[in-house]
Amino acid sequence: MLGKYIKINNETVPNPTKFALSYEVTESEQKSEAGTDLVIVTRTNQRIIGLSFNLSSAWADKIQNWCAANSVVLTFNGTNITGRLRGFSKELVEHSEYTAGTNGLWRVDCEFREI
Repeated sequence: MLGKYIKINNETVPNPTKFALSYEVTESEQKSEAGTDLVIVTRTNQRIIGLSFNLSSAWADKIQNWCAANSVVLTFNGTNITGRLRGFSKELVEHSEYTAGTNGLWRVDCEFREI
């Protein structure tokens, strides 16, 4: 599905270790005067992509900066999707701080939500 790479803001990123695509419906529920439930669907098929990476410290910092941005463009399979990266977390891989040329290797997780 991904081919070889995905891109974020037109920059090729390392292959993710996890790429989980799901779709979500955004709806709100209200009560009518008669006491029945009224469901208002405001959006269907919003793409949500769970991403996990094993990255150098430099790449982990770059993804952290993208998570702080108002929006990014994620490209995969030739499709550009505008959205937000949220839910950033990073964890140092045990004993990787001795990896040459890095400040350790990091397990990075985040979620892309289509706008």
